[in-house]
Amino acid sequence: MASMATSVPVAMPNRHPVQLEIVYPESLSRWKIFLKWLFIIPNIIVLTFVGFAFGVISFFAWWAVLFTGRYPRSLFDFAESYFRWLANLYAYSWLLVDPYPPFSGAADRYPPVTFNIDYPERMNQILVLVKWLTIIPAIFVFMFVLFAATIVQFVAWWAILITGRIPRGMFDFLEGTLRWYLRIMAYYYLTTDAYPPFRLRA
Repeated sequence: MASMATSVPVAMPNRHPVQLEIVYPESLSRWKIFLKWLFIIPNIIVLTFVGFAFGVISFFAWWAVLFTGRYPRSLFDFAESYFRWLANLYAYSWLLVDPYPPFSGAADRYPPVTFNIDYPERMNQILVLVKWLTIIPAIFVFMFVLFAATIVQFVAWWAILITGRIPRGMFDFLEGTLRWYLRIMAYYYLTTDAYPPFRLRA
């Protein structure tokens, strides 16, 4: 389940260490939109058990960061793969892709979705104590974005049913919402010190 984090050879200005990209589909299945909520249940069940392990890992990682300023690489790889699996499931259930997500968070297993977190060589040992507090403003604003995303999903469902396509603007909004959510999660669960920016774009 663990995966190696993708390295970035050239630093890009304003590039956030948590990256999500979803390939825009030229067409989507009209009949799958009726059953995706059902198809995804087995995957959710398995991921729930993986989530318990992720919780344990996050506990040990918290202490490791506090005392050493480093997130152990093996634990980080597991956390990254957990978030990648989560990203795959959300992309599928939010009607952004049609291929069924694998029962894995390994890299390169699900071509429509690319998710990576840059491994931090050093982490702020003080910040680990207050991340739960500093993330509150981002969560507060994100709740409004998530509400809007729910409406967009409803409209997108009908657009797919009628046309077999999701309008590009709706796709970009939902992709950006998911990206923002994963950046909040990655920050809160210590895999990055980079605060989630108040934006939907990459």
